[in-house]
Amino acid sequence: MIQKYYNIVFTILFVSGILSLTSCDKHTISHRYHCINSDGWYRSDTLFFAIDSIESDNTYHFILDLRTTNDCPYKSLWLTVEKELCPNPTFECDTIEFVLTNQQHQRTGTGIHLLQYSKEIKSTYLNKGTNGSIRIYHIMNDDCLTGIRDIGIRIEQ
Repeated sequence: MIQKYYNIVFTILFVSGILSLTSCDKHTISHRYHCINSDGWYRSDTLFFAIDSIESDNTYHFILDLRTTNDCPYKSLWLTVEKELCPNPTFECDTIEFVLTNQQHQRTGTGIHLLQYSKEIKSTYLNKGTNGSIRIYHIMNDDCLTGIRDIGIRIEQ
């Protein structure tokens, strides 16, 4: 009888904990990554992300995600992010600095083998039915960037 009571209490606490963790999270609409070729990311390699039709009028947060290896030689990366949206044609172009190290030249990403970095690009109000694309390319002096593993876009409500 006591074991049954403990099972019920544990189940209630477990479900409450899970609900409290997920209720504080923003609603992710889309989260996609492109793997970078092991040879490196060339300036001419533009990454393309499609934005599917938005389901409701709301403000959406666009977050750029980056994964690097520990041997990435850069302190920061400069990227261009182009966002093209329809049916009301709009085009936005942002230059983003992705800082990878702190003042002491230590990596600031999270992780062990791969380091994860995230940076919000820009929040945008989108109407229901909006779709479009996002293009990302680097504007570094080196033609080929090494140590970059993945680039991703996350869209949250």
